Amino acid sequence: MTFDIKHPVQRFNVIIIGSGPTALGAAQRLLELMNRKFPKLSIVILEQNGKPGGLASSERDDQGFSGTWGDMSFFLIMNTLMTRSIGA
Repeated sequence: MTFDIKHPVQRFNVIIIGSGPTALGAAQRLLELMNRKFPKLSIVILEQNGKPGGLASSERDDQGFSGTWGDMSFFLIMNTLMTRSIGA
């Protein structure tokens, strides 16, 4: 297998695969720890879809309709967790 690398190669201490809610939560927690204990830690999030959300994302079609990929109860839980995590 060969890879066509179009960007300079970089090194990271932590690589997070995917950008769903769990991955974003992990990245947020690592950022908190970086500020306090590990200032030289480097993190990258890799996402194949080009936008965050994973199964908690939604799409809008050409006619303006939007649809979600995940379970709606999941969105209610995530909304609560996100509100708590940002202190809103």
